[in-house]
Amino acid sequence: MSDAQWIWRFGRWVAERPHGSITLTWSGGKLLLKVAGGRIVGIEGLDPGSIGAGPDVLQSSNLLEEAAAIARRRGLSETEGVAAVKEALEDALDAWLSDPQRKLETVEEAPPAGNGPTISLSHAIVETVLVHGSDELPQAILPDLQVVLRRAPGFLERYASLQLSEEADLIVAKITGQRTAEEIVRRNPNDQQEVLRLLAALVAAGLLEPVPVATPDAELAEDVLMRAPPLDEPVPRRFPSRWILAAAFAILIILAAAAFLLSGARKAPKTAPGAWGIVVDRGCEPQDLQRILNKAGRFPDTVRAERTDAGQNGPCWQLIWGRFDTKDAALQALPTVPRAIRHKGIDPEVVPLAVDSQVPAKERGGNNDRR
Repeated sequence: MSDAQWIWRFGRWVAERPHGSITLTWSGGKLLLKVAGGRIVGIEGLDPGSIGAGPDVLQSSNLLEEAAAIARRRGLSETEGVAAVKEALEDALDAWLSDPQRKLETVEEAPPAGNGPTISLSHAIVETVLVHGSDELPQAILPDLQVVLRRAPGFLERYASLQLSEEADLIVAKITGQRTAEEIVRRNPNDQQEVLRLLAALVAAGLLEPVPVATPDAELAEDVLMRAPPLDEPVPRRFPSRWILAAAFAILIILAAAAFLLSGARKAPKTAPGAWGIVVDRGCEPQDLQRILNKAGRFPDTVRAERTDAGQNGPCWQLIWGRFDTKDAALQALPTVPRAIRHKGIDPEVVPLAVDSQVPAKERGGNNDRR
């Protein structure tokens, strides 16, 4: 496995495993992270001196808990104690991301329960690359810009929670899933190094997935990587690549024939029975995406942004408020749509919700709740 692919695998783990433990090793150290709900609840392997404690006085192997205890003894807030741990954590992440000898291993261990201090893992990774990391870090994460960058599942919600700048929103709007990193950098008027740094940060945090652009052999290699078993399991026996390519070609022929026969009977996207919402904003331009993302980030308990189309010029988005059991209930709620989430010039519209559409529960509409 190439150096950068260890980072890409780490990013996929961050995106797909909101609960679990992982060990990062490099030539200068070892770090164990225990994660629950996408937040770090336990850290082992950092220098105790980073929080003003010696190894002989540590009462817990979890440096987060130890930092909170030391802060209390010194009359400081828990936030001040966690800040020291976060700084040391970002030093360690910078070292791991920068080291060609980096490795990782998932740990079969449930994260500890409790209400102790936590750190957002995605925030820590992005902040490491954007602010704390070395100038060479983007190149370590994306050594070849000839890779297509596509958004990982759950991208919109995770990106909105980062609360990055408007300039970052405009850069993100150009990520369509069809452009290479080089094309995205070239299409932005911002400083190219800063654009590359943002893309690298989102890759390392698992918000973007790099897909190599090359021959069928390279595409096959990427598919094998994406479907690779956990590191601690034996690798299954593989068939020769020529057999796989031949089978893939046969499947493509079958699919093409099926698509031709069924082209006149395509069905509309499935909608959830008895589920309706109100569209309060929509658009396809970069400034529309920026506006919709900002609203989704400001009102996460009220609205949900959804992608509606992926055209050649980029995706379109809409902002949905409420979830109603009937269309009549949604129509009756139209006058109650909060002004703060509406966009001038766009009339609220009742639409059926997709099967997988989920509007935050705190502001759901319905027969008994039409806020």
